[in-house]
Amino acid sequence: MALSFVLKLLATLPLSWLHLLGSWASWCAALASASYPGKIKQNLKQSKICDDKELTRLINLNISETGKGFFELPFIWFRPKKDVLSCVRTIHGEKYLKQVISGKTGGIFITPHLGGFEIIPVFISEFTRITSLYRPPHKRFLTAPMLEGRCGVNQSVAIADLRGVRLLFKALKKGEIVGILPDQVPKKGDGKWVDFFGRPAYTMTLVQQLAARTKAPIVFTYAVRIKNGAGFDLFFEPIDEYQGEFNTEKMNRKIEAIVRKYPSQYLWAYNRYKRS
Repeated sequence: MALSFVLKLLATLPLSWLHLLGSWASWCAALASASYPGKIKQNLKQSKICDDKELTRLINLNISETGKGFFELPFIWFRPKKDVLSCVRTIHGEKYLKQVISGKTGGIFITPHLGGFEIIPVFISEFTRITSLYRPPHKRFLTAPMLEGRCGVNQSVAIADLRGVRLLFKALKKGEIVGILPDQVPKKGDGKWVDFFGRPAYTMTLVQQLAARTKAPIVFTYAVRIKNGAGFDLFFEPIDEYQGEFNTEKMNRKIEAIVRKYPSQYLWAYNRYKRS
């Protein structure tokens, strides 16, 4: 209850203020614990996404962007929907979203941990119902506000277990949208080892299974944070460029391509290479 109250209080602040607070808090965390910026440096260096001269600058940018990502959550979760949607500035590829909505097979929307990814289901829920897969946070006291923030009109969630997967299949059969964060490490037995930026990462096979069984189209979507708290640009991209059956290798290659465009806004602090 106390945490929800604090988050809802933070939600009354302008997005630009929350981004400033988030950047400041993230830098405090980085100065207090060497392991935090160390993990960012390790993953960025491993990715070879930039040279050594650019590395320090990108680490510093990513520390700020990571903090912004956490502090924008109250705004996205608890502000009135019209306020949240007013922060969407430009929509690229909206026709792909509308094509999926107009179909009868539903759609699988893949969203990497980049930029303001939490705003995407809010935006999609303006058009149709979306069920988002989630994994409960390690700190249990975060579960209640997270679920409250992610559920609403045309928005529901499915826990990352067998019961939740069944809910995703059920939603697709109804012609609805499901949302999945594909770069989250799955449980043992629910994935396979696939290279991600040149290093084996345990990668979920769920997207491939959903697409194969339902024939639902797959759309990659992401929200890029605009400077100075000015809002977000949304992107919807199909997978038409891929020939043959969609698989985890193709999924990781597409995620890499998106991250290379906006490397400072990817969640490099996440331990993508851990064992499940």
